Amino acid sequence: NLLVEYGRRLKQKVSKKTESMRISRLKRFRPTKSPPLVFITGQNRFTIPKTDRKTLKEYLLEKHGMIFASAGSPKFDRSFKDVMSAMLPTVHPVAIPLDDPIQKFPYQIPFFPYVAPHGSKESLGWKVEGRWVAFYHSGDIGDARADDHGGVRADVWEACYQLCCNASLDRKSTRLHPSHNPTSYAFFCLYTTNHPFTLHFSCLA
Repeated sequence: NLLVEYGRRLKQKVSKKTESMRISRLKRFRPTKSPPLVFITGQNRFTIPKTDRKTLKEYLLEKHGMIFASAGSPKFDRSFKDVMSAMLPTVHPVAIPLDDPIQKFPYQIPFFPYVAPHGSKESLGWKVEGRWVAFYHSGDIGDARADDHGGVRADVWEACYQLCCNASLDRKSTRLHPSHNPTSYAFFCLYTTNHPFTLHFSCLA
């Protein structure tokens, strides 16, 4: 549903097919061809091996990627924060205000939309050299994208869609490395902890 909505709302073509691969495959992408965004979600407690954490760290810092994560349970909330702390021990999460550009374009997010609060009731981010390398939503944004929208009000699931579109568009079009060509970005990535260490790729045309 996320990619369908992304394509419909932002008038971009998206692939109907997905491709699965290990986190280690991220190492094979050149910086100008690497995925702009990795979306991480799940319900289980998880760990990421040291070698894969190194790959993700290189993806964030050297390839100017970004993680967009959403917790499906308190177990995921704790696990994700532990993984981020291990990857970026000197970078601490901070609340992302509603007037931050990522919460304003193309949609102004009016409030923190959540289905079930599994952590703080605000968006958290990890910022390195002036840019967000990770955007964390602890309110089970995945359920809002389900066919029944997780049973929440229309304004809540609509804001969830808008927030996902904001993060996706931000990473596809405004990466901050001078060598990056926005037209070369090909993938939106989903890593789900229900199927450990697998990236599910869906093309953005």
